[in-house]
Amino acid sequence: MNKKVLAIVGLVVGLIAILVVRSTLFGPSDRQLIDQAIQESIQASRDGRPGGVLEYLSQSFKLNDQDPGSRRNIAQFIKQSKPEVTLAAHEPVIEGDMASIVTDAQVNVDYLGMKMDGTLQGVRIVLQKEQGTKWLVFPDKQWRIVSVTAPQETVDQLLTR
Repeated sequence: MNKKVLAIVGLVVGLIAILVVRSTLFGPSDRQLIDQAIQESIQASRDGRPGGVLEYLSQSFKLNDQDPGSRRNIAQFIKQSKPEVTLAAHEPVIEGDMASIVTDAQVNVDYLGMKMDGTLQGVRIVLQKEQGTKWLVFPDKQWRIVSVTAPQETVDQLLTR
């Protein structure tokens, strides 16, 4: 093979290796990744963009310890209702590959003529670090929402308004 071709291939492989090491060692902190997951999923929800929400939901996502249905059903709900959710705080408590946020959530949803507008107190959001990919090839850490739980009495109060 030509020495120039080998040099170019070596340079490209070296640059890719540097990018992988840099993103692995010097990437955003877990807190930043969690904040990004929460903020981007809330904004996508408001915009009615299910893809922006689904990418941050774990495959094993639970809502009040129940399976919310298929991802298709979740996507349809987001498109139709464009739920507005505002969290009072979203400072995570991180323990290894798990993180949790306990906060009050202001919720405004209009789904099939049923309006819900109010505050859910004591909402617990659990996130887990899962393996993902960056640029379809390189391993990358991603925080995904595993469960959202709200005390039943606050849910009941919201539904009866």
